[in-house]
Amino acid sequence: MFSVGSAMRVQADKEKSAITKHTLTHGFTIEQNLFYPASWSLLCNGNFVFHGSEDDCFIAFGSHLAGVGK
Repeated sequence: MFSVGSAMRVQADKEKSAITKHTLTHGFTIEQNLFYPASWSLLCNGNFVFHGSEDDCFIAFGSHLAGVGK
């Protein structure tokens, strides 16, 4: 039988694993907001780059790569 503390820990682990995440090249990720699922963030090595819809984050990532090396 679970204690209240262990049940809370199991729930916290489930919530952490529920993060929808796309791993991209060059250290970029696109992650969904747990509290507002329509909200996504583009991150580079864990640092904030852009915020918007999932599609907007992919567009921002593509725009960033288009400017690399110019």
